[in-house]
Amino acid sequence: MENWYKLCELMTSLIRRSVDEDIYHSQFESGLKIIFNWDDKSIKHKLPVPMGRETKEADIVLEGEDFGIVIEMKRPSIELGDREESQLSSYMRFLRYKYGLLIGNKIKIFYDDDTNNDAPLQIASFSFDVNNIDGVEFGNILDKKICSNTKLKEYSIERIKRFEAEKEMEKIKFELVKENGEKIKNIVKEKYIADGYDEESITNILDDVNISLSETEFEDYTAIPNNNEQRPGRAITPAVMVETYYFSRNNSKASLKIQGRNDFVLLRGSRIASVVQSFSTSHANRRKYKHLISPSFEITQDITFKTPSAAASFVSGASDNGWIAWKTQAGKTIDDIIGNN
Repeated sequence: MENWYKLCELMTSLIRRSVDEDIYHSQFESGLKIIFNWDDKSIKHKLPVPMGRETKEADIVLEGEDFGIVIEMKRPSIELGDREESQLSSYMRFLRYKYGLLIGNKIKIFYDDDTNNDAPLQIASFSFDVNNIDGVEFGNILDKKICSNTKLKEYSIERIKRFEAEKEMEKIKFELVKENGEKIKNIVKEKYIADGYDEESITNILDDVNISLSETEFEDYTAIPNNNEQRPGRAITPAVMVETYYFSRNNSKASLKIQGRNDFVLLRGSRIASVVQSFSTSHANRRKYKHLISPSFEITQDITFKTPSAAASFVSGASDNGWIAWKTQAGKTIDDIIGNN
């Protein structure tokens, strides 16, 4: 965890200052040497890559005994999209290296499966959050002392398996709740009938019950051959990310920055509600981040959430729609700004 913590300290400082790409690149490269023990011999800087009639440059290439990692750096104010991913994929294919990192205000990890004729697979995406388990795990194997093709491949295959399992669980979840949770209702009805309750009474009760899915936090990666597939959702543009958003409710006073589609950062110093309502969706996150909440209910360190609603609910101790709850100083909601672009 120490490696990941040090990297987060370095990168979040640069992200907040919105440094240019050259500085961002240089500082990350220094981090590879100081934190992850890569030496100058193993780090190829601006490696030439012939692309048709042009010669491009891969920002950083880490070369091990039997593997290589291609790293493409982007200014942290730029949201990482299809164009950036395609650029990294092209470098990976030309250099014949299986592993790639696309780094802006978050890290995206790619794996080039030998059996896949399409673009390399995006197997992970996470922000520079010291509490991010995926980041801690990857930070451990990126250390030059233990990094190897075997370790990287095991990590990649495990990520793909994990995604497939999560995707199957999502299918089951939606199957259970479709048609107003008909399957769940039938299971409940059979249980109560078996316990001796009247079928008509149970049916009438269940007819008054609505079953639906609450807002779910998805990880922003797609471990499938079609690397360009995108989930439908709101477009997080530079105009959205440049703003600071504010929210006050239940004696709370909080600030938020948006660093990407799944990166909603509750800023250090934000004050949150001291009481969590019984119906609130924030109980799990309050337990998860209790070590970052001071006795006066101020946040001692930035916390990244995957939706603005999760961040707002965490602050208020209730349940809030963050797309309209968080507002700029001018009173515009996140949805207002998205709608104007």
